[in-house]
Amino acid sequence: MSKRFFCRLLQKSSYSNSNYRGIIVTSAHGKVYEYVLIEKAGLKNINQSNLQFGFTEGLSPTMAALILSEVYSEINGKDLLFITKLDSQKAFDVVNHQILLDKLYYLGVDIEYWDVIEDMYNGHITSTVKWQGDASLSFSIDQGVRQGGILSLHLYKQYINELLSELEAHNMGISIGNTYAGCPSCADDIVLLSNDQNEMQEMLNTVYDY
Repeated sequence: MSKRFFCRLLQKSSYSNSNYRGIIVTSAHGKVYEYVLIEKAGLKNINQSNLQFGFTEGLSPTMAALILSEVYSEINGKDLLFITKLDSQKAFDVVNHQILLDKLYYLGVDIEYWDVIEDMYNGHITSTVKWQGDASLSFSIDQGVRQGGILSLHLYKQYINELLSELEAHNMGISIGNTYAGCPSCADDIVLLSNDQNEMQEMLNTVYDY
């Protein structure tokens, strides 16, 4: 790639608003506050699927890859293996606040801490765009969890957890022995595994509906 072509490509991409996303810059005090809120509200891995390996203490994406390797070894040429890799586009940015709050409520998060999270997300988030030294007026953010926030990782996992639970509850996807292994995930990155083409389509339909 020539330097001139690369510069044109960079200039072109800089004018596309889809190439930008908001991030949160949190103070040290704010980070401590979120860590305490996670502990007090019991949000750390609450009701989390065993196949969710993203942003979880003691787990890593490598373990999700290991499941794929084990499934492949288990089949060992005896059957077909259908693999679908999914990545939700800008997943953290499209979280519906009311659906998220409903999920937390039905999970049994203490109402005191639920109120704190509700106060953080319902009508209290604003953003400003800075461009070439100028700043826009602030505007409200009505969806998404704050990219880069400590709390956001745990909130997103709860937002997506119902999908993983539904796939497992309906036994959609492959198992190793009696252990379900149909949808190893790392936050918004999900791999669907099945040895049946029709079943894979059912899994995709479920993901699409969700």
